[in-house]
Amino acid sequence: ERGCPAAVVRVWSDLDKVPNELCGEGLKGVLSYTSKKSILRISFLTAERSVGAHGFKAIWTQIEDSPDCNQFLCRKHNYCIAKNLRCNRINNCGHDDNSDEEHCTQATEVNVLMLVGVGLGIGSVLLIVVCIWCHRKRVRRREDGPLPHHVHVCERGARFASVDSVCHS
Repeated sequence: ERGCPAAVVRVWSDLDKVPNELCGEGLKGVLSYTSKKSILRISFLTAERSVGAHGFKAIWTQIEDSPDCNQFLCRKHNYCIAKNLRCNRINNCGHDDNSDEEHCTQATEVNVLMLVGVGLGIGSVLLIVVCIWCHRKRVRRREDGPLPHHVHVCERGARFASVDSVCHS
């Protein structure tokens, strides 16, 4: 009705005033709204012809209203936000202020499935190497021929072959 033909997000930062309208691509102007009270009203309206559009993304952050900030103080707007919002990959300090996301060290995530896959791959290669080694050792024994029979001499000088030294092929 008022200027956004397909879809609109209306934001009332003051319930007694006319809402701000956000619509269309390439929004210009203020993209950050601060409510003076603990209430902020948002409505989202769409028309049938808005199918296929990318939609809207909204992020809200509670700002502590006290003279001393014992949490995190945003550099540009001097908002006092909770410490746990720092380095959460979302700019919680308002439009054009990413001070809560600066100097963050991201922990590397360990992909358990990848570790299991690499472990199984290395284990498989080692098993194949051991099997090839054993097979070659067995082939060399066959090529060298049977082991010679052990001949033992008795006290009286008679010669005989012991039972445990006879090879069966």
